[in-house]
Amino acid sequence: CDLHEQRRSVKKLQRILRRQTTEEFGKMVSLNGIAPGYTCSRCRSHGFCVPKKFHAPCPYSNCSCEGCSLYNHLKLLDKQIAETKCNQMTSLNGTSS
Repeated sequence: CDLHEQRRSVKKLQRILRRQTTEEFGKMVSLNGIAPGYTCSRCRSHGFCVPKKFHAPCPYSNCSCEGCSLYNHLKLLDKQIAETKCNQMTSLNGTSS
């Protein structure tokens, strides 16, 4: 599917950007000194390792840099893939009845 190919290319670009960011900033900066498990993607693209839990207003929520725009594009592709999958499942269930 074309959406899956687009998603793969976006993920590849995100990996490249993350490698460049970690090279640029050195090690990822953790705010509390503990490396969190599930982190905010926008903060991570800016070199910060912030836990996602209780991270309501992200300081980069309105950022339009390359990393954040890739994240927004990935979210859009994931939503489209989920809708397509849901539509396929409903059409399969509708024809088998």
